[in-house]
Amino acid sequence: MNHEAKDRREFFRIKYPRSERRYVNINGRNFRVLDLSSGGVKLYGEDVSEFKVGQIIDAETSLHDETTLYLFGKIIRIENNEMAVRLSTPIPGDKIINEQRYLINNYTGYQ
Repeated sequence: MNHEAKDRREFFRIKYPRSERRYVNINGRNFRVLDLSSGGVKLYGEDVSEFKVGQIIDAETSLHDETTLYLFGKIIRIENNEMAVRLSTPIPGDKIINEQRYLINNYTGYQ
């Protein structure tokens, strides 16, 4: 098992419904959060060609409860306009649980 595959299973991930995807601004460009975990984030953007695997990103986003999250980490994968970022500083578990609770309460069938 490679290291990336292990990391994918290490943390619970929130997968956002399309209408609830949060925004992240990196270098003046907006990206949408596809999924979020304590240890990483997957982002979608129209053109990710200026980014490289191994590059460090420093950004922020907000959760539905208006909590600001500071995202600092390394890009570990880029494909099909998506970037996976392993965070250097984990997102607190209670923030992930609160975000999941919001989605469960507002989307029928969300798991």
